[in-house]
Amino acid sequence: MRDYEYRTVTIDYPKLRFGWLRRRLPDFDTVLNREARDGWRLHRVLEPADGFGATAAFVAIFERERR
Repeated sequence: MRDYEYRTVTIDYPKLRFGWLRRRLPDFDTVLNREARDGWRLHRVLEPADGFGATAAFVAIFERERR
């Protein structure tokens, strides 16, 4: 049976003064490529919400086989 380890990385999603304005997405490529160089594979992305239901940040979950 394979044994895995996991790592989480929080990617901030800056708030705007007016919630109805469109926000730019964070630079996911930089984060994903940095983790991939260290042998991590993207497993899942979560979008926790703040108190008003808006996305507050992204949480990327990475996995790799335990060395």
